[in-house]
Amino acid sequence: MNSRNRKPKQKTSSKSESKRQTWSHIVVALSWIIWLILYLPIALFKLILILAKLSPIPFERIKSRKDMLAAFILFCMAFVIVIGEFIVPGTQPFEANLLVSHIQFITPEPNSRFFLQNIDRLTSLDLQTPSETLTLRGSFSSPDNPQINSILSQKTELSFTFPESNSHLFVYPATPQGLALPELTLKSILQINLSYLAYPPETQLNLRLTSTEKEATESLATLQLKLNPEAFTLGLENVKIENLDLPVTELQFTPNAPLTRQISLFSPTQLALTFAENTQPKRDWIRGNLPVTDVNLTWLERTGDIQNDLPRSSVIKGEVRMKSKTLILQEHQFLIAADAQDIEKLRYFTLNSDPDEGVGVQVRLAGKSKKLAVGLDPDYPVQTLNASWLSRYLTPDQITAALSFAAAVIGFLLPYLFTMSPEN
Repeated sequence: MNSRNRKPKQKTSSKSESKRQTWSHIVVALSWIIWLILYLPIALFKLILILAKLSPIPFERIKSRKDMLAAFILFCMAFVIVIGEFIVPGTQPFEANLLVSHIQFITPEPNSRFFLQNIDRLTSLDLQTPSETLTLRGSFSSPDNPQINSILSQKTELSFTFPESNSHLFVYPATPQGLALPELTLKSILQINLSYLAYPPETQLNLRLTSTEKEATESLATLQLKLNPEAFTLGLENVKIENLDLPVTELQFTPNAPLTRQISLFSPTQLALTFAENTQPKRDWIRGNLPVTDVNLTWLERTGDIQNDLPRSSVIKGEVRMKSKTLILQEHQFLIAADAQDIEKLRYFTLNSDPDEGVGVQVRLAGKSKKLAVGLDPDYPVQTLNASWLSRYLTPDQITAALSFAAAVIGFLLPYLFTMSPEN
């Protein structure tokens, strides 16, 4: 009984000690704040007096007259306004509306989130993903291989496995209405490479999913496919069929009924969707309002030598806005932010297939930055937007009024305060 009664006493004593420590930290912090409020102005004033003794400027005349002391304080306030606008940097929200051919970013949140949905009018699907099994039910045939065809004619279900990282499954429907992608859901923190390119008369959406961890074992996303009961051609590359030892590179497949399959995607996964001619992308195909980090609007032009690979801008056109200032981006110009983490959210995605405007991904992004720049060379930008410390608290009109006031005050008080006396 005694030993049982000792434990809660130890717990209460430890709790009381932790409370005392937190209160002591609070008292120390408050004492520092009070000390700064009371003594910092006095210290600054004494520093000014020390500098006044060492300087040939007649500060004694300022110190001896109250009106000149008030004028000196007003002069310092005007000087702070000028420094806060032109010298001290600040952080300012910005937004951009860009048409790009490629975009790369990282999703920092592991929550389940729709990324692609309700995509239709597909003429082909190319899926490359490791360690996954896909089961299809229907009738199968291989017209070019009679030996395999005799085996497949007796089967109504086949399971396909992707044992290697370069395993490919190609799906070609007989009509664009035969294949659809109802949804692709993100499940973990991953890097996404998205591009939308034109291969006349068709267009293609390419998606690459890569884990941010070196050895990822969990699935990155889930893909849902819908196949209508019509003829399909399946291309197989490094894909194995369970209970079938013979190599197969092409199959004919017809579902007996509408078939919906869900596939778990592992790292790395590549997905290429080719759309039929004259397909008008819908606005809800790609979901927006996505928190992101490490946004990259460039692509590498491969030369075979890593040292000679050239970064190219993926921007086709667009504009960036920071408060009332706007930068216009032209084709192949780079958008350079002060930090890679400045772009915080991708608000809106849509696919633009109009060749007159440019084929690409229309994206609206937002974030906060100290500086934005635009140029054909990322090392030599030709236009910049700088965020000042003063712009965080005042509107452009208020900044203009404050600078006008500061200029008038400095121009009037500078000769009044610091004109040399006849004796000096």
